[in-house]
Amino acid sequence: MGIAAIASLLALTLAALLRSKRLWSITAVSSGYGLVACVQGYVAWVVPSIGLTLQHYLTSIFTLTSYAALLWMSTEVMQFKEKIPWAHKLMAGTALFTLLLIICVPLNLYQEAIYLQAIIYLFTGIIFLIACLYIWWKEKFQLANLILGISPLLLMLVSLSGLMSMLHWLPYHSSIYVIWQYGLIINMLLVVGTVVFQVYRQRIKAFNKKKMAEELHFEREARAHQRQFMGIVAHESRTPLAIITASLANLRQVSSGNNHQVTRRYEKIERATERLVQLTHNCLSDARLSASQLSIERHPHSLLALITSAASLIPLSDHHSWKLTQEKQAINAYTHPEAETASTLAIDSALMRIALSNVIDNAVKYSPGGTIHIDLSRQQDHWAISIRDQGTGIPPDRAGMIFERYRRAVPSDSSRGVGLGLHVSRQIVRAHGGELTLAENTSSACRFIFTLPVQPKNSQEA
Repeated sequence: MGIAAIASLLALTLAALLRSKRLWSITAVSSGYGLVACVQGYVAWVVPSIGLTLQHYLTSIFTLTSYAALLWMSTEVMQFKEKIPWAHKLMAGTALFTLLLIICVPLNLYQEAIYLQAIIYLFTGIIFLIACLYIWWKEKFQLANLILGISPLLLMLVSLSGLMSMLHWLPYHSSIYVIWQYGLIINMLLVVGTVVFQVYRQRIKAFNKKKMAEELHFEREARAHQRQFMGIVAHESRTPLAIITASLANLRQVSSGNNHQVTRRYEKIERATERLVQLTHNCLSDARLSASQLSIERHPHSLLALITSAASLIPLSDHHSWKLTQEKQAINAYTHPEAETASTLAIDSALMRIALSNVIDNAVKYSPGGTIHIDLSRQQDHWAISIRDQGTGIPPDRAGMIFERYRRAVPSDSSRGVGLGLHVSRQIVRAHGGELTLAENTSSACRFIFTLPVQPKNSQEA
C-alpha cells in the first residue's frame, strides 16, 4: 500500500503539473488501490463503528469504478481519439456505462451489475486488443507504443481473470489478485514514465516550433523593412533620373548630329537610363504590392496602343526586332484606328505598361537575336497577349520559380536583372483579375501569355 500511495501521488502530481489527460486517466486507475484497501480490511480497521458496512459498499463501488478507469486509461494511453475515433467512442461509452452501474449497488443489484460488466468488459478487451494490433502495425511496431499498449493490455487481462474468478467462471487463485495489485503499480510507473517522456518530446517540439515561428516573424519583418528601403531608394531615384533623362535629351539636341561616336555614346547613356527607370518602376510596384497598397485605376485604353507603347520603351540591338499581330494577322495600331478601338479594355494603363515591358524586355535580354512576336487575340471572355522570343529557353529546374521574387532564369547572371520583372508583372495582371503564365518553354523559344478578363471582377479592382 505504501508503494501504491507513492505511485498514485506521483501520477497525481505529474497530471497537475503537465495537465495531460493521459496522466489524469492513469491517476484515476489508482482507484483500484481503494478496492485493495477494502479487500484487506483497512476500512473496517480505520473506522470500526461503521467499517464493515462502509467497506461492503466501497468494495462494490471501487470494483466498478476501477474497471471504468482502466478503460479510460487504455484509450487515452493509446490515443484512440486521434488514431481510431470509433474505438475511442466505444471505450469511452463503455467506461461511462460501467460508472452508471454504481446505481445498482444501493438497489442490491450488484451481482447482476458484475455479470453485465464482465460480458461488456470481455467484449471491450477483444476490441482493445484488435485496435492495439492495428495501431502497432500502422506505426511499424515502435518500441514506445508497444510498451504503452502492452502494459494496460496485460493489466486488462489480469483484471478480467480476477473478474471471472469472482464470478466462478475460472478457478480461484490468490496469485491473480497479487499479480493484479503489483500490476497496477508497475503499469502506473511504466506508463507514467513513458507518457512523461512523450510529453517532454512534445514540449521540445512545441518550443522548437515556437522558436521557428519567431524566427520566421523576424525574417518577415526584415524582408518588409528591406522592401520598404528599396521602395524609398527607388522613389528617391525618380527625380535624379528624370533630370538625367531631360538633360540628355537637351544635350542630344544641341550636339552635332554628324559625330557618330558622340551619338552612340548618347544612345548608350539613354539605354542605361531607361534601364534604371524600369528598375525603379519595378521596385516601386513591388513595394506597393507587398504592402497591399496597389490601387488599380481602370480607364478605357486600347490594348494595341498599350502594347506598342510598352514595346517602344525597350531598347533593341541591331539583332533584335519585334512584330505585333492581332489574331496572327500583321497590324499597326497607329494606322488602323478601328482595330485600336476594338481592343479597348478598362485597365490601369500605367501598371499594365510596366507588366508588358518587363516581359518584352526579358524576351530581348534572353535572346541572342531574332524577332519578338507579340500577338493579341480575343477569346470568349478575355483578351490574350502572347509574347514569344527566339531564345534558348529556361532551364527546367528554374521554370517553376521564375515568377518568384528575386529569382532569375540564370541565377549567376546578375547583369540581366534582379529577378523582379516577372514577379511584378504577374502581380499586376492578377490585380486586374487576369493571369500571366509560361505557355511554352523549349530550347528555341519561350512564350508568355497575358490573360485579361473582358469584364473586370469587383474583388480585383481594389
